Amino acid sequence: MSDRAIARRYASALYAEASASDSIDRVDEDVELVSRTVSDSRDLQLLFASPIVSTTRKEAVIRRLFKSHVSETVLAFLLLVNRKRREPMVEVILESYRSLRLEQQGIVEAKARVAVAMTDDEIEEFRRSMVKAVGSDIQLEVEEDADLIGGIVVKIGDQVYDGSLKRQLANLSRVLQGDSLNAN
Repeated sequence: MSDRAIARRYASALYAEASASDSIDRVDEDVELVSRTVSDSRDLQLLFASPIVSTTRKEAVIRRLFKSHVSETVLAFLLLVNRKRREPMVEVILESYRSLRLEQQGIVEAKARVAVAMTDDEIEEFRRSMVKAVGSDIQLEVEEDADLIGGIVVKIGDQVYDGSLKRQLANLSRVLQGDSLNAN
């Protein structure tokens, strides 16, 4: 089973538990807190990834870091992930949970890479045009990537729409190389 499928199963289990305990909003907040904590701490990422550190030691760290900051549901979930030795996947699992929740709310995640920074107004205008095109609300994340030279690359789910100048130049180069090969 792929890591994504495993992450989705764990995310679904967390959602089911949150729903059963009527604590979905609190779990959503806790997932954000844990996600930020893990992504901001290289030491914590290394700890979770390490096969050398025992599950008992990892459990102690999880309890120390999160016990007084997250709900019992999320704490129990993190301990379960640790016991099942899936702690190296915790970031992927939490991201999968976020995606699941957005999906349930009818919101589609989109990521855009742009060559030049966009203003907040430009981002909002672009988001609105995407909403019209997709037919669903969009949660848009935009990041600057100077390597694109110009244009934009948008990823919605598994689909990638590449309108970058870099891609267009690469296509043109392939066409020209193909023509020069045919000319000889």
